[in-house]
Amino acid sequence: MRKKYFPFLAVIGLLLGLFSIPASAADICTVISFDDKTAESKCYSVPDDANGIESLQSMGVLLSLTPQSSFGRMVCKIDNKGTDVQGSVCGFDGKFWNFNLKRGASWGHMPVGFDGGNECWNRDFNFADFSKIVHYCAKDGDVIGMAFGKEGEVPDMLRVKEIKVTVDNELENETFAEGGVIDQDVEPGSEVSLRLVLENLYEDDTNAAINDIIVRANLEDIDQGDSIRLRFDEFTLGPGAKEAVEIDFTIPTVVEAKGYDLSIKISAKDDLGFVYDKNIPMVIDVQKESHKMKIPAAKLDKTAYTCEENALLDVQVVNIGAKPLVGEVSIDSGPLELSAKAPFSLSNDALESTSRFEKQFTIALPQELNPDSYQITIRADAKTTAATEIAKLIKQACTEQAKLQISEQKPAVRQAKGPAGNSASSGEQSSQPPAADQQPQNKANASQGNSAMAFLFAALGISLLMLGGAAFAVWKLKMAGKR
Repeated sequence: MRKKYFPFLAVIGLLLGLFSIPASAADICTVISFDDKTAESKCYSVPDDANGIESLQSMGVLLSLTPQSSFGRMVCKIDNKGTDVQGSVCGFDGKFWNFNLKRGASWGHMPVGFDGGNECWNRDFNFADFSKIVHYCAKDGDVIGMAFGKEGEVPDMLRVKEIKVTVDNELENETFAEGGVIDQDVEPGSEVSLRLVLENLYEDDTNAAINDIIVRANLEDIDQGDSIRLRFDEFTLGPGAKEAVEIDFTIPTVVEAKGYDLSIKISAKDDLGFVYDKNIPMVIDVQKESHKMKIPAAKLDKTAYTCEENALLDVQVVNIGAKPLVGEVSIDSGPLELSAKAPFSLSNDALESTSRFEKQFTIALPQELNPDSYQITIRADAKTTAATEIAKLIKQACTEQAKLQISEQKPAVRQAKGPAGNSASSGEQSSQPPAADQQPQNKANASQGNSAMAFLFAALGISLLMLGGAAFAVWKLKMAGKR
């Protein structure tokens, strides 16, 4: 009996084995981008050549479809988001579900439907043979992208969630996720801060990180024709992660009142192979009041003083208003017994030096000034506006070591020697060459010395000649006597 039934059982086992071999599968990922900038994503397996509807249903989302036709079905809603079915088509309000497929490092819009016809699309993105009704068929490694929006909409998984702007610590009411004009009281010298929040919309089921994210910000031509450029260190966002980037600008005080282009550029790439290159255009509108000025600089020459007799204070006043200003700047400090003033006249041409006043004040430090911190008030006053700034002078103890350090800091002075080898008076100490008006006198003295020497030599020569002549006369007389 066993031998009789064995061939039959073997055939049945073989047939069961053949039918139990699984059909070839395709590993695909699908990302769905909704109108409210949220998204869903998942990577999963489908039978090879599964059509578009089957591929979406395998993801587990709820689909609202039109009835079957020769051109296939249309997707009207995904998870109750989209438009209603109206007869054999989807209701249209300018937006619909765009059917995309990963093409290289970006998205390509598929020129075919989800499940119409009996043939698979040949994956030619320029396909336009409408005599054939073909549909999408899944292949291993595919990434499907469903995006609800206008024609050409594609999923964007690196979301700029928000851009919040503060000007001089005052928060703007508007959020600039897609750019815009910043015009809330931006003036010369304002501190502008943009808080940019980026979000990875991939879910954990996709497990796709977005890597090498680089943010750049360029404020064009605002600094007397030069641009302010910022670049931030690259970073990575895991699935569902968010990151805030703080972009801070100080508007120059020397600036014209007009709008300046601010471009925020973001580049990145993700684990599914997509490359991101975003540009968020913005404008910073710099405005000016009729009369206003600013003291951008009030700086002492040292951070602290010990035994010095004087301190130097550099003061700058800038007209940041729309009209000229005339007034005076004053510096005052009771403990330092300081009170000084200087007049100014400022034009309203921001790019000309005439719109700025600069002066260095010398502050005499009292000899008995105690170690402490002393406040110096700098004030600029004009008829219709004023500006105030505070500088702090720090006085430390005048120790012997401090005295030594100050003496070592003084430049070396060479002492000139007097005729007797003694040092000349302090007024004569100098390492410099004689002044130009002293040089003719020195030359005259040298000339007089040379004339005296010549006279001495001439007198000596005459004396020698006379002595020689006398000696010759005596010798001649002696010779005559002998004869």
